[in-house]
Amino acid sequence: MQGDVIPQGKTCSLSKVRSFCGKERNAVAAGRSRSYFERLAELAALCTEAAELLKEGVVHCHPALLSGNQALVEKRVDAAERQRYELNRLLLHEFITPIDREDISLIAARSCEILRAINGSMCWLLHTASRAPRPEALRTAGSLCRCCTELAELCRNLQRLKKMDPLVTGVTEVNRLLHEGDKACSKGVQALFETGLSPVLVQAWVGFYGQMTEGFAACGRAVEQIWIVLLKNG
Repeated sequence: MQGDVIPQGKTCSLSKVRSFCGKERNAVAAGRSRSYFERLAELAALCTEAAELLKEGVVHCHPALLSGNQALVEKRVDAAERQRYELNRLLLHEFITPIDREDISLIAARSCEILRAINGSMCWLLHTASRAPRPEALRTAGSLCRCCTELAELCRNLQRLKKMDPLVTGVTEVNRLLHEGDKACSKGVQALFETGLSPVLVQAWVGFYGQMTEGFAACGRAVEQIWIVLLKNG
């Protein structure tokens, strides 16, 4: 922006000063807008990382691996809460935001809810350690991973609100994955009572599927909020 600098010691017309100030405001606003969407995408990316750790735990079901992965998930939960706090602090000092404050704040809150549900699933998974992985649990974890990946992409695409097609396609895909995940959770719970597992293991797996259902529900609420943003700006 070197060509836009107003030379010191020289007089400028009022129109030139207004033009310069307008460009400065637009540049600052654009930078802040990017930071909102980048922060939302980073929160969703933390969900994806946590879901991948959960999926790895479901595949191997080894006590040491599960314990280590849970610690890593907890770190991502803490990082997300800090990121959400910084985002809300930034919103408090803004006069105009690219989309409504409550929408930005709610999408961030939903991401933290997804992470807490994943952490809860890891806690229950620890009680099933050293057991063979269950196919339904693998499908459920895989669906949640893909949901979080699509959510991160949706958050990145929010800064291009005029290009609605990728956003609508992303929302449709997440809804499909949510349906797939809910179906896998239901089948997983049903299968628990058909295999002669001990009551302790049944309780642990029911707790796991319950937390996974919470994760899918939080993901659904995040996508619903994004859809509201599209309706407001469409």
